Amino acid sequence: MKRKFEKLANHSFDILAILNIDGNFMFVNRAFSEKLGWSTHDLAGRNFQEMMIFSDQENSSNMLKSLSRGHPIIFSEAQFKHQNQSLYPMRWTAYPDLEESAIFLVIHEADIKMADGEIFKMAIEVSPTVIFIVRNEKFLYANLLAEKVFGYAQDEFIGRPLEMLIPPRLHNTHHAHHDRYNQQTFTRLMGTSLELPGVRKDGTEILLDIGLNPVYSPDGMMVVCSIIDVTKRKQAEVVAAQKIQQLESEIVTLDKLSMTDELTSLFNRRALFKHLELHYRLAQRESLSLSFLLADIDDFKGYNDDFGHPAGDEVLKLLANAMTTSFRRTDIVCRYGGEEIGVILPSTDASEAKMRGERLRKEIEEFEWPHRGITLSIGAATISPRIKQTASLGGVDDFISMTDIALYSSKRSGKNKTTHFNDLKTGSQKQISDWKRQHDTPADN
Repeated sequence: MKRKFEKLANHSFDILAILNIDGNFMFVNRAFSEKLGWSTHDLAGRNFQEMMIFSDQENSSNMLKSLSRGHPIIFSEAQFKHQNQSLYPMRWTAYPDLEESAIFLVIHEADIKMADGEIFKMAIEVSPTVIFIVRNEKFLYANLLAEKVFGYAQDEFIGRPLEMLIPPRLHNTHHAHHDRYNQQTFTRLMGTSLELPGVRKDGTEILLDIGLNPVYSPDGMMVVCSIIDVTKRKQAEVVAAQKIQQLESEIVTLDKLSMTDELTSLFNRRALFKHLELHYRLAQRESLSLSFLLADIDDFKGYNDDFGHPAGDEVLKLLANAMTTSFRRTDIVCRYGGEEIGVILPSTDASEAKMRGERLRKEIEEFEWPHRGITLSIGAATISPRIKQTASLGGVDDFISMTDIALYSSKRSGKNKTTHFNDLKTGSQKQISDWKRQHDTPADN
């Protein structure tokens, strides 16, 4: 079936690509290679954001997060990098499929106008999100999925006010938001804003994730609204949070002294493994992402040699306190051993884990330490049961090895750096096993 699909894709004149849920290329068709010079082999392991230059960098940084949560991006524009380093302006659409852990990318040259072909109409009709086109607060168009989500027939939307989908108690608030939006329009990506309540034809309230794309035409501004019903997802998040609380309650009953590091008052190595095992199992069972950070003080042996071990112990206590206050209440900070401190990050994907590691690294670098400055090298790793390549992991030990490999890379590439395992050209089960066999001790200072 895979070979048949690739043959079909290669016969298409459209520029097509398939990415994994982290945005890394898995396949590009012949049209992609002919237009942009890259083959599937050339792009293996490379992220699609590396191949694009966006005019709006702030929104572009949220695109992958939006896609990984199941929200499509319809007709965005960017300049694509050719293999010869030239740039091609393109219009692209991305449809994520969480069941397949894949993102399907369709690319067209930027001179294709929306009004010129059936491509635009086809894209919004088959979109896995509700699509509305609105002008002056009235519906001009509703796609087929709007019927299923809101209970109205497609033609019942046309010409009617947007307020029909907003609970009456929020009409005044909606008018205020609409007025502000008209004064300064902007593209609002899905998955990056607070969810808002909507109302179905039968009066049932649902929770909505809403994206807005302003489009300018000779007849005035229109807004393309992309909507996903996230009611079930929010309910699942509540259930997951309750199960995490249950796990935490069970852990509290354990002997606290046997689980606490005497110097830093953090959880010790034994507690870290118990917490990590519990959250690893929960992530697998509930299809949740789980990340782990491992932070190591750079050149700590030299610090102890210069200022004495009592001064080094004071640094460890200050670092433990700084890390405890830097992370969320649901995150778990533990002393892994020596000058290494680990952080378990439940329900945290790869991009967010790296961002939190980098934020910690900067905070520690800017902190006013006694005697001299302190920096951290940080390694990060993430598992997600939705991504098939993580299914071959041997459990918590392999997960920790991934983090240790990333930490080792930070050390070897100059220290004072955050590296995620996904950034490395590695990842096979054999490479993880080789690492565990060859590196019995933590990364050196």
